[in-house]
Amino acid sequence: MGGVGERLSRSGCGFHTTIEGHTDITFTEDVAERFLAYGWNVTTIADANDLDAVERALHSFLAEHERPTLVVVHSHIGYGSPVEDTAKAHGEPLGPQAVQETKRFFGIPEDIDFYVPDEVYDWFAQGRRPPGNK
Repeated sequence: MGGVGERLSRSGCGFHTTIEGHTDITFTEDVAERFLAYGWNVTTIADANDLDAVERALHSFLAEHERPTLVVVHSHIGYGSPVEDTAKAHGEPLGPQAVQETKRFFGIPEDIDFYVPDEVYDWFAQGRRPPGNK
């Protein structure tokens, strides 16, 4: 599925975007249905920002020992930016004003070019690993 996964962003509302524009002009296949027909274990995450759903999908993947697993993740390309869910989000530079708007959306200081929250430094100073990593 490599090429499709790299070029396709699906939002929760079914909006499809590729680097060329909306997929509805050329791509109508239901990838999840195709892999279900192959007998795969298919798990769908309706919102990539729902970390509980991501965790459930991971557990589904880890629990399946007989079949390959496909995890379909619905997301918004360019999430939080002024070009969210548009072909422009695939690689056009945002520009200074759009970067400011995106930082504002995420609550990141707008006057800092490269920002790392203090919690990240604290986490690494304690020698911790992300939950679930051994």
